[in-house]
Amino acid sequence: TFYRPETSRSSLNMQKNKERRLRYDSLSCVSYYVYLLFFAKKYIKRSEKATMKKEKSDMKGGKYPQDFQEKLMALSLNADIMSSMVLKNKDVAEEIINIVRDAINKEKEKKAKVHLELIKVQYSVKNWNGGRNIIIDFIAYCPEENTIYIIEPQCYWQKNIYYRNRYYGSMIDTDSLKVGQDFSEIPKRCMIVLTEKDFNSKDPMIQHIKKVDLMSGNTVESGEEEIIVNLAAETDNSELGQFIRDWTNPNPDDIKNPVFAEALRYYKFNPKGVDKMYSMLEETRREADLKYIGILLNHGLSVEEIAKETELDEAYVKEIKSEIDSKKESN
Repeated sequence: TFYRPETSRSSLNMQKNKERRLRYDSLSCVSYYVYLLFFAKKYIKRSEKATMKKEKSDMKGGKYPQDFQEKLMALSLNADIMSSMVLKNKDVAEEIINIVRDAINKEKEKKAKVHLELIKVQYSVKNWNGGRNIIIDFIAYCPEENTIYIIEPQCYWQKNIYYRNRYYGSMIDTDSLKVGQDFSEIPKRCMIVLTEKDFNSKDPMIQHIKKVDLMSGNTVESGEEEIIVNLAAETDNSELGQFIRDWTNPNPDDIKNPVFAEALRYYKFNPKGVDKMYSMLEETRREADLKYIGILLNHGLSVEEIAKETELDEAYVKEIKSEIDSKKESN
């Protein structure tokens, strides 16, 4: 501390004033450090309450939670959350359709590249008769072919896949024809299913399904077809074989197809892509918590019991309960 020189007072007064000022400075220092300690404790408590918020960053020097990074690195293009993101890219969807169509073309002549419009991801179709609703992973329209294309990645066991495809197809058909239109005006429909678990075909990699007249053996042209790709098959050196290896590979550097490699790389390493994935994962996790905690509440469990059972923070469970209650009131 610097002091101004005392020229108008006696040496004794100067000494007393100096001692008084030193005591004042000492008290000020103690108060300052007490304030710092109080602020630090307050800051630490606030940080503990916002741990997850601080772990998430905009990739400008911060870090994401370790478990999120590990999950993200393990995802292939066929994972539900990843496929729902990459299929927003029209180039990815068109590439899948072109590869699969060439694989089922026995004449070995490649068809013209498909061009899609009216692209929708996670498209919900409601059954207004009170039946089961559906959500389509990807759906788009090709005007040159008057064809609706559907892509359904399946990374888990789907029981009765053929019945499922039948129901999904009928729901889309119902949603495609307006009142007063002739049945001949309904667009053609091609459903492509990419499955890791459920498969039954002589060809280990792909199955092409159309209606057939069993008496004559002729194909019935009803405008509907299904193509099921077996992602768990042993692959060959064909374009389809490479697609299967690419679509199930979690490392974009090992993916041969540049469209697929760039799509996966964007959501794993690009700051904007990673942030979208983190937001999507958090949203998905919260939706799952809403459903699970809602079930436990309906079974009569208290907030404290649910927090103990799920190892979730009690304040978070209360927040979820409040959201569930508000939705019930609004309904």
